[in-house]
Amino acid sequence: MSERYSIAVVGAGPKGTYALDCLARALEAEHTHRGLDVHIFEPHPHPGAGPVYDLGQPRFLRLNYANDQVDMWSSPAWGPSLLCWLQRHHPDLADPRDSAPRAVVGEYLHAGFRRIIARLSRHATVRLHPTTVDEMRRSGGRWILHPRGVEPVTADSVLVATGHDSRAAAATGLEGPGYVDSVYPIEAGLDGVAPGAVVAIRGLGLTAIDAVLALTEGRGGRFDFEAGPIPRYRPSGDEPGLIIPYSRTGLLMTPKPWQPPTVPIDTASTLVERCASAIENDPEPVDGLAAFLHEVATDLLREAGSDLTDHTPPDAASAVLAAHGRGPLSRDAAVGAAWRQAYPAVVAAVAERRFDGHWESFAELARRMERLAFGPPAPNAARFVSLVEAGLVDLSVACDPLVERIDAGFCLSSGDVERRAHTLVNAVIAPPGVGDRPSALFAGLLRDGHVRRLDASGGVDVTADAAAIGADGFRTPGLAVIGRMTDGATLGNDTLSRSLHDFPERWVAGCVADLKTSGDKYRAREEHDVHV
Repeated sequence: MSERYSIAVVGAGPKGTYALDCLARALEAEHTHRGLDVHIFEPHPHPGAGPVYDLGQPRFLRLNYANDQVDMWSSPAWGPSLLCWLQRHHPDLADPRDSAPRAVVGEYLHAGFRRIIARLSRHATVRLHPTTVDEMRRSGGRWILHPRGVEPVTADSVLVATGHDSRAAAATGLEGPGYVDSVYPIEAGLDGVAPGAVVAIRGLGLTAIDAVLALTEGRGGRFDFEAGPIPRYRPSGDEPGLIIPYSRTGLLMTPKPWQPPTVPIDTASTLVERCASAIENDPEPVDGLAAFLHEVATDLLREAGSDLTDHTPPDAASAVLAAHGRGPLSRDAAVGAAWRQAYPAVVAAVAERRFDGHWESFAELARRMERLAFGPPAPNAARFVSLVEAGLVDLSVACDPLVERIDAGFCLSSGDVERRAHTLVNAVIAPPGVGDRPSALFAGLLRDGHVRRLDASGGVDVTADAAAIGADGFRTPGLAVIGRMTDGATLGNDTLSRSLHDFPERWVAGCVADLKTSGDKYRAREEHDVHV
């Protein structure tokens, strides 16, 4: 075996970058000088950002968090929060309550990546490979990685953090002329929508809002916020004639408020602990969680002086006004706030497998909460409402219409209402997990039994320290997986939060322990391996 220990990180978007930061800090704390190679595989030209925060994407694509909620560092000593960075580099965007363009957030993440690599390079030989890894195989107690277009690389420990790349979107049966398979990259498909054309959009979530803004603001339209929270839209003339979004429920996401409602201080101090107890002590943990959310939402409504009995969802305009503090708190918004505040306990419960055997009902609850808790920031919701009020966005067939191909394009019908569209854009992104259509890398790992797929969620099974579980139920030596692919074993991976998960820290702790005692080859199954 080589005298040098080798670590490979496959994927250097935010999740992989956070892991590299943990590794750099751990090596500095340990004063480790033993020979160490770190190989990083990331095809995107700006590591740290990845495709989601691509620096070249249009500025109207915005972050789904307020600026003051994003910090890629676990300590101010290591680097600036997004808001502090904006104040220095983009002061015109440094409103703590607003949401910066994703391209600008990509600048922040890429700058952080460079900073991390500079620190890591003091303790290791770091090699960045601008390519993907299509295959990994075990050989002699180590991993042989086969990157696309370069020579194989050998590693003792591998972390896979490939994010959104691990699963293709399911077919809709509507493919063919006039069908746009994906909103991203924006320039690839939406530029083909002719001015004045009628376009249908499959989806009413965040991706659909991106598509709507691309077809309006992205074509030179302007939103005038001088009149209040809901702006006036000033068209450019290059917009479609009509935009027709739809989804299974027809329900819009509840916008995130400027100032999130909070429960009283004495309640908030124990809220996460109370949520964990509600899940743990109920024989039906999903029922326990739902009852707890109702209790907290009731507290929030009472604190806000809102009507506890009103279950009517507000219309879109009222929801936006409430998000700006200019209307009463709705029950939907209160439940969403309860879910956000209790979310760390829910994430921990998933990691502890509290919902095993109840995953279907939990996943349904989580989908409902996604709409209520993690909607667009208030300004983007306001832009969408403005387009509805301007007559450019038509919600008349938004709820689960029958969609059929016709000679001239597509027909959408719901009850007695029928709309026709020249183009249909699929704005439903691939779900997390690896499912039935994994990437080449995960297809090989599944085939060789190095990872196993959870039946209920379709995600890759991992332990609390991110170690992959093989088909035999044992930890796979030297292989860890973090991010969207682990849905079911984890929750809440689509976040920039450094505090919600500690998988990078746990993975690094294992790497450093191995590094300090290495020189021995990994055996196929160590005596300390845990059977899961």
